[in-house]
Amino acid sequence: MEESQEEFQKGPVDSLGTLTDKIMDHIDNRTEALNKSVYKFEADIERLSRQ
Repeated sequence: MEESQEEFQKGPVDSLGTLTDKIMDHIDNRTEALNKSVYKFEADIERLSRQ
């Protein structure tokens, strides 16, 4: 929490930029995990359809 307060004191625009970067990193990580799950699911379906 203190880190966030210190960042905000540096300037609201800088804080907003930092927060936006953190949100985008989180979204990218979640998207990557979801894509891996979808790929595995598609591979399993393809394998089962060949049987």
